[in-house]
Amino acid sequence: MESKVFNFSLRIDDDKGTLSEHQGLAIKYVGQLLIELDKALELNGKECTLSQISGNCYEMSYSTQNQNIHNNYVGLMTRVGKSDLNDLPQNQRGLKRTLNSILGDNFYAIAFDTNKSEIIKFEADKKAEVKLEYYTTNIITGIITRIGSTDLDKQASIVVKEYDNDNTITIPVTLEQERNLIQSYKNGLVVLEVRYKKDLVNNKSNPHSLTSFKVKSDKKLNEVINKIIEKQGAIFNNLNYAQLYSNLDEQNDD
Repeated sequence: MESKVFNFSLRIDDDKGTLSEHQGLAIKYVGQLLIELDKALELNGKECTLSQISGNCYEMSYSTQNQNIHNNYVGLMTRVGKSDLNDLPQNQRGLKRTLNSILGDNFYAIAFDTNKSEIIKFEADKKAEVKLEYYTTNIITGIITRIGSTDLDKQASIVVKEYDNDNTITIPVTLEQERNLIQSYKNGLVVLEVRYKKDLVNNKSNPHSLTSFKVKSDKKLNEVINKIIEKQGAIFNNLNYAQLYSNLDEQNDD
């Protein structure tokens, strides 16, 4: 039995219908678009091909047997189409920039899913908005208490409980970071370098992205903390790290 193939596409056109498969985009722009799409979808060598260029326009069709890639494409194009450049994860900004460059003042783009249903229509940003915001970096140490997202349309994230207080922080991550961090889920301390976006209007800062991370390698400490978590059960959610370390000291004294 053959595996199902998921086809999806991006159509570039204008109101005059000046583009076609023979009078389309220069290889330079197609190549850059494919490179940025690969980065944004974090394909990392997964099987996804440019399967066709067709239509009385310029429509690039992609094919894959991996449904997750198709679903990620739907979420990606929605996010890129509705978000400002600075609100996108770093690996998705190049796609928006490239689309803006290709579309210019005359063209638009429409993304389609495997059912040929329109996902979203793109037009180039007409003007650069003045942003009353800036970015800072902070180091956070804690335990990952949740990882991933149940909503395919939303970016992956982790929830970290800080080691020295009861604060919990939700941090957006890439799919690759999510894969690398999953072994540290509720499994010892992790040091994270987090990029924050501060809104100068309301003076609020929110985690924007994860810049880097380091897993603490003290195996004995991790094993003892995990034993405390297992012993405390659901109570762990109400304990701060001062209490955990207090319990740790008590066990070391025994």
